[in-house]
Amino acid sequence: MSEIPRLAPQEVARRMRAHDALLVCAYDSPVSFPKFPLPGAIPLERLRALEEQLERDRELVFYCRCPGDRTALARAREYCERGFDACAVLDGGFEAWHGR
Repeated sequence: MSEIPRLAPQEVARRMRAHDALLVCAYDSPVSFPKFPLPGAIPLERLRALEEQLERDRELVFYCRCPGDRTALARAREYCERGFDACAVLDGGFEAWHGR
């Protein structure tokens, strides 16, 4: 498997404005999304509900608040293994977005 791309917050925001990327909170717990919301992001449970309808080349950008983006990287790898071709991670996660 190739390395998961890490995207700067400004780049993720640009891709979201262009409707090229879907920003997803990487946490499995439904209580985590309200704690770490980002504008335009969806919770993981929503992605799972949409999964069958999404094109496999749809860009999915995962974020978390873990050191080294650990959870986001794991989730991006999971979705790559599920056949999604364009998975990435918000570099620096939740905190980086707010510092952009």
